[in-house]
Amino acid sequence: MTIAREEIFGPVMSVLSWRDWDDVIARANATRLGLTANVWTNDISTAMRTARALEAGYVHVNGTGRRPTGMPFGGWKNSGLGKENGLEELLSYTREKSVTVTLL
Repeated sequence: MTIAREEIFGPVMSVLSWRDWDDVIARANATRLGLTANVWTNDISTAMRTARALEAGYVHVNGTGRRPTGMPFGGWKNSGLGKENGLEELLSYTREKSVTVTLL
């Protein structure tokens, strides 16, 4: 469905039925976008396993995303470039280069 494949910026929640955990992860990751994801569970082990498996730049667990000040934020895949906030944002403006020299 379109609502499950596009970024919708507004008060919208898609509620879909699912068969098992693998089905949930496969469908959640079968999109070209990856800004944020939400996980709702009472089991912290399931929450962390799911957060690791989701291809999203930011995963909210049992909430809607109040990020602490300075916490990096940014999408994966086609959901934006780089990160906002924190050291990661500053590093996005740099390019590292390593040079070795053998003196003769």
